[in-house]
Amino acid sequence: MTSNPFNAELGLRVLATIETDRTRWDQTRWVTRNECGTAYCFAGLTCELTGHDLSQATGAVLSGLGTDHVESIPATAGRELGLTGRAEYAATVLFQGSNTLDELRDIVTGYAEAATMAELITVAEDYDIERDDE
Repeated sequence: MTSNPFNAELGLRVLATIETDRTRWDQTRWVTRNECGTAYCFAGLTCELTGHDLSQATGAVLSGLGTDHVESIPATAGRELGLTGRAEYAATVLFQGSNTLDELRDIVTGYAEAATMAELITVAEDYDIERDDE
């Protein structure tokens, strides 16, 4: 059985950052400038908190491997959170632009509590199904 790859410590830190300063959060955009500075979605804030240089113009992350090497914000955030490969679907659910703060709390908590990869995927599927029923 494969263990849960989710980086719960980072996921909870991103969530705490959003809850502490909501002006830094806008789930509908990867990165945007607002009257209070810069706001990020969950994926964008994950990248910012892990030291990545985000480009507002392109929605890309400059990887540090040279200016010609860029990676998408969701790919970088997914990698930082351990949500790659089979767990990529869980990243897609977490990064949806329609997620409210309450939904993000539920998703992150569910992912953090999952003991295995299968449980992580089940949490993502259950959450996605509930959303489809609304």
